[in-house]
Amino acid sequence: MKALQPNQMAALQAVQLNAFTPAQIQALSPGQIQALGPAQIVAVNPEQLQWLSPAQWNGLRTDAVPALGPAQLQALGPNLIAAFNGAQINALQPQQMGFLLNNQVAALSTAQIWGLSNAQLQALSPAQISAIRSVNLGTLLPLLKVEQIQGLSKVQLASVNPNQLRQLNNAQAQALLSAR
Repeated sequence: MKALQPNQMAALQAVQLNAFTPAQIQALSPGQIQALGPAQIVAVNPEQLQWLSPAQWNGLRTDAVPALGPAQLQALGPNLIAAFNGAQINALQPQQMGFLLNNQVAALSTAQIWGLSNAQLQALSPAQISAIRSVNLGTLLPLLKVEQIQGLSKVQLASVNPNQLRQLNNAQAQALLSAR
């Protein structure tokens, strides 16, 4: 597999990509992964994506990230989710955020969470918001929708301090009070 040049990788068809074995996928360099465009990524079997290492995953082009489908995203282990670089996180479409499993959301780092756009953050379900572990949820409250706040646990709500409460709009404050 190391012998395949980027232009050869870019020319591979879906049938050829899907024929790669775990050992062949694991032998690909980040540069070879970077040669794959959106049309090729969308055709990759979800199980094959889980064979990639975090270093390989970093080779994924940002224009290919929006092409990832629900099954492909859900096939990624938390280690690959944690390996998303800032540009890849920014390339995720809001609807793709909703496809992430709770353990994947829990794997997001502080930098990744703060790198999310408001639309990406607001696309997360209440259960996904509750799965966030890398940041104090009180700091995110002003950015959340009412239903996301209502989904927080009592333990999570207990960590909200008065300064964070002052940043909420009326609907958010009401949601917080009704959730307690």
